Amino acid sequence: LESGYLKITQENENGEMVTLAMRTPGQICGLCELLAEQRFYTRYAFCLTDCVVYVLSAELFNKFLDKHPKVWQQLCKLMSQRLIESQHYMYVLTRLTVPKRLCWLLKKFAVEKGTTMSTSIPLTHEEMAHLIGCSRQKVTGFLNAWREEGLIRYERKRVEILQPDELFAVLDAI
Repeated sequence: LESGYLKITQENENGEMVTLAMRTPGQICGLCELLAEQRFYTRYAFCLTDCVVYVLSAELFNKFLDKHPKVWQQLCKLMSQRLIESQHYMYVLTRLTVPKRLCWLLKKFAVEKGTTMSTSIPLTHEEMAHLIGCSRQKVTGFLNAWREEGLIRYERKRVEILQPDELFAVLDAI
């Protein structure tokens, strides 16, 4: 992914799309399917913003790996990092309350802007809800409460965190 933001999704048995991961500029997607030699894809990448994506066929990728065996070491490292991230994500989803999960998500995608922080990925309340396993109404309710407390400001898929230390204090233990 050269530029832009992607979400990786999978359809559940009810036909709803479940967000599994987010990809940011510089990241690679489709590696699991490629390395496992899956012919049918069950996961899909959707652009959240305008994206520039480079595509490489499995055949060319495998030829590249044959010519550059040291790349395997980097791929193993990358896949191990993603496994650790997935395990932490499972912990967040199964052990944290909804407001803590929402704080975790905001912190994960926040970038510093002076004394405040702002989310780097444009996400709707529904997309946030899909990422943290709750309803859109709960996300909206917590964001509204935090806005009234002066902790955040949000508009048009962006959240500005006005008091990051105070908002993220609940995450210090995880």
